[in-house]
Amino acid sequence: MKKNGLKHTAAQGLTIILALMLMLALMPVMGEKTMAEDEMSFMSDNCKYTVIDTSDHSVRLDSYRGDDRDLIVPETVEHEGITYTVVKIGAMDWQTSPLVRMELPDTVTELSVDAFSGLKSLQAISLSKSITEIPDNCFFGCSALKTVRGTSQVTSIGHYAFYNCGLTSFTVPENVTKLGESVFSYSSKLKTVTLSRKMKSVDPSAFEFSGVQTFKVQRGSKYFAAGKYLLYNKKKTRIVAYAPGRKNRSYTVPGNVTSIGAHAFYLNTHLRKVTIRKNVRTIGTGAFECSDLTSVILAGRTRVIGENAFQCCDKLKSVSFGKRVHTIQAGAFRATNLKSVRIPRNVKKIGKQAFGYDWDVGFDEENTTIDIVVKRSGFKIYGKKGSSAHKYAKANKFKFVKY
Repeated sequence: MKKNGLKHTAAQGLTIILALMLMLALMPVMGEKTMAEDEMSFMSDNCKYTVIDTSDHSVRLDSYRGDDRDLIVPETVEHEGITYTVVKIGAMDWQTSPLVRMELPDTVTELSVDAFSGLKSLQAISLSKSITEIPDNCFFGCSALKTVRGTSQVTSIGHYAFYNCGLTSFTVPENVTKLGESVFSYSSKLKTVTLSRKMKSVDPSAFEFSGVQTFKVQRGSKYFAAGKYLLYNKKKTRIVAYAPGRKNRSYTVPGNVTSIGAHAFYLNTHLRKVTIRKNVRTIGTGAFECSDLTSVILAGRTRVIGENAFQCCDKLKSVSFGKRVHTIQAGAFRATNLKSVRIPRNVKKIGKQAFGYDWDVGFDEENTTIDIVVKRSGFKIYGKKGSSAHKYAKANKFKFVKY
């Protein structure tokens, strides 16, 4: 009796194991079926739609293959007796599209990353009232785009969203609190940007190589203020950004400024000479990586020159330090055209590769090109014996000349 019980238990166990094996075998098939349903696509009026959810019959617009210059995206589309709701715009291939104007229905709640990227013919678009985010690369390379309507409800604008666009002015929606990386970069026709009153942060690269000449800030902002050519902090004591579209050859920092923010003049291609007045105490990281800058005058109270502050100013031939400069951080004057530098005794700290080094191209173990730092031949440092300048020259084996 006991033996039969063991046989019965073993048989039950075998049955369970076989059932589990069958379920596991069927799972991939079931998964493939679900995926196939999720990826079902169909054409309607020259538009390709992909089913997102079969339960609520929602679809994503994935491509337009027509020849019309205007496209009004419908709220719903019919296919095989089923009514589908258009809720999303996918990342489309617009390389050959002739579209000039586009209008989205209020059923659309989401735009994909790269949604309109490369649509060079697009001049105007009306967004849905339901869209709250303009994602990364959304209008990247829309070089003819002049008008974007329906942005009042937008709360977020992604990196590179309006990179190389044809906009001439742009008012950041009220509820957007930050501008990310290269949002308006290379938009050469963009002349005026108005920041929302709730704006809290602006990435230093947001306007690089753009045509921006004027910044404006909506009344009531707690974080920013605008001035001639400049975007300031609220108290107008720190420069956040210098308008890159201004073609001034020389510039004198205003007397109210006590600090120059990180990358404030970054990649400016017009400035030749900059005079930093006596009230400026700190110069931020990468503040003046300007390719055509030839002369810098540091007057008065400047104490700290930040990391990479003048790096890659490859035409910079002269720099005059004030009597209160205390710290020159790493890479501050790397890859400039300085053949020598005179460093006063008041400079107490000099960072790694601050002077006398250049960037060059090298190769790694896999023979892939990489950036490398090389010492500049014949570089001279003038200073007082026993000073930080003397110690820096000795540590880096540069010629030291006592004055």
